[in-house]
Amino acid sequence: MLLPGDPISNASSGREAPEDSGRWLGPDSALIEFVLRESETRLEGYRLNPGDIEEHAAIEQSVIGGGYGHRQLFELIQNAADAIRAAGSTGRVELRLTPESLYIANEGSPVDEEGADSILRSHLSTKRSHEIGHFGLGFKSVLGISERIAVFSRLGSFGFDTTAARARILASVPGYAKPTPGLRIAHALDAEAERARDPILDELAGWASTVIRLSRDHPRAKELGRDLAGFPAEFLLFSPHVTSLQMEERA
Repeated sequence: MLLPGDPISNASSGREAPEDSGRWLGPDSALIEFVLRESETRLEGYRLNPGDIEEHAAIEQSVIGGGYGHRQLFELIQNAADAIRAAGSTGRVELRLTPESLYIANEGSPVDEEGADSILRSHLSTKRSHEIGHFGLGFKSVLGISERIAVFSRLGSFGFDTTAARARILASVPGYAKPTPGLRIAHALDAEAERARDPILDELAGWASTVIRLSRDHPRAKELGRDLAGFPAEFLLFSPHVTSLQMEERA
């Protein structure tokens, strides 16, 4: 069993976290222009075809209620490992769990337009033949533990808020009263401003290329500590490009 705070590693390098290796691009980056444009296009599509709203919401619910419903940690860690492999390098992954949020940070390739597009859609994935879970359908399982999902990438940062997304969808489609999807309409985030008010994010952003932060809003999120403690250490046997995986639960 992996105990919270104990790192597992493929290489005992003993190195300290490097200094901040570069600026995190802001809300005016090309990535965020893409994300906002795609979100507006999706809203227009919902206005023209309201049936898509219910269909997209049903897809998300099927993921939460299906085989991915209790695999959030595994999906997030696998995504992080895939990002390291995609960069053709080795690197580290760290996870922090607090009473309010779950963070997962990784080195490797930052989330780019292709990755953002996969998150905004459902059955489109950036995974290649050698990648198991890089922003595939399973990523939507995070909605089973969180209503506010933030994706911090060195190329630009964006987030999802299920309540705000529903409000925007209903404003575009007056009279619609059925369930709405949570990972289709994104908003821009300012990584530097978020770092200034979130010490854990700031620490992780000092070395990572991507940090994902999830609020712990749902009853299922209470089980994350147990999931963390029981995460299989043998994961690294199948991920040699991950030099270390550290998990920590903070009270």
